[in-house]
Amino acid sequence: MEFFSSEVMAFLFTGIALTAGIGISIGAWRIVRKYGGDKDPSRADE
Repeated sequence: MEFFSSEVMAFLFTGIALTAGIGISIGAWRIVRKYGGDKDPSRADE
């Protein structure tokens, strides 16, 4: 039972870490696109 518990905790910890990492990456990308995308030279001449 102890082995099962540690396996589940490791799985949950890995899942939470991956989810947080992806969430932070998407959040940072959206912030960059929102505040930095308007000054993009490729869209300035439209």
